[in-house]
Amino acid sequence: MQDFVVDRICPDDAEAIAEIESSRFEDRWSLDGVKSEIEGSPFSEGYCARLCGNDSGHGKVIGYIFGEHSDDSGYITRIATAAGYEGKGIAGALIHRFIQGKRGTVALDVRVSNERAIRLYERLGFERAALRPNFYSAPRE
Repeated sequence: MQDFVVDRICPDDAEAIAEIESSRFEDRWSLDGVKSEIEGSPFSEGYCARLCGNDSGHGKVIGYIFGEHSDDSGYITRIATAAGYEGKGIAGALIHRFIQGKRGTVALDVRVSNERAIRLYERLGFERAALRPNFYSAPRE
């Protein structure tokens, strides 16, 4: 695995994020939706993981996280890792960066069928708080 760095998302990352969206989610955000999220509100923040090194992939976006914050707490609205980069610590690094500096609760929602993500979140200290039937569409869960 090549090394990666986590830094703030910038407008130039929108197309790469939209590509990851289209390959990872059925309820994917459009390019305009991604751009809107990047521009966000004063309470939005986003980070991406980029490859680093001396090869041609340097700077390639391989994962991202979007969330909202208020005072010390946060809510993760979206997180994804590019196909082929799963299980390499990218999602964990993105979550750690998002929660950095927040002393209150950080929450997220996850599909009950996404067992791999649930295991990751539990390893990172997240606890199950509630089940929200029919919260997700495409497919409904």
